[in-house]
Amino acid sequence: MLILSSSRLGASWMINKFEKVLGNDLSDKKLLIIPCASANEEKAGAQAIEDALSFGFKREHIYLFSVRSFQIFGMKYSEPKYDYIYVTGGNTFKLLHDLKECEYDMVLRKMIIEGATYIGSSAGAYLISNDVSHIQQYDKNNYGIDNFSGLGILDARLICHFDKDRYYDYYKLRMSTSDVLFTIDDDSILVVDKDNIYYV
Repeated sequence: MLILSSSRLGASWMINKFEKVLGNDLSDKKLLIIPCASANEEKAGAQAIEDALSFGFKREHIYLFSVRSFQIFGMKYSEPKYDYIYVTGGNTFKLLHDLKECEYDMVLRKMIIEGATYIGSSAGAYLISNDVSHIQQYDKNNYGIDNFSGLGILDARLICHFDKDRYYDYYKLRMSTSDVLFTIDDDSILVVDKDNIYYV
């Protein structure tokens, strides 16, 4: 299952909606948090842990990803069978760069295909799509990214933080591509559960 939003997991106005899709008892579920998109990964990671705890995840079952730690410890990051993966917001191209640099993008893709529930906020939502080239108008690509493929789990493109100011962007993209497009405003969650796609 994919749970995609423009807002972070703990945003006050989104709590009821996230509760609907996350399920009730998360106390024994293993969660991997990936805060690489943020310019301040330590702060973003701490906030994500706090948000996860508020939904019932237990601290001993929460794992925090960092590129440096993965480069040191390698596949030990993949040893726990994660039930949930949460990729936070920030710069989409930083996220792509960091994951591709250590080849964790393919590890992540494999875990999702094998059944982990994926939670993506903003940049984290974009990551799961098939193409992020259009995001250059929102996020600065200062990371040398020239392959704009996302993980491709969702065979579509996304526009997060969708509002009237981004409607023209949507229209231009609709005219220039045959890809499926989904928009996600700051108050909604896009859920992809196999062939069932709906908004909460």
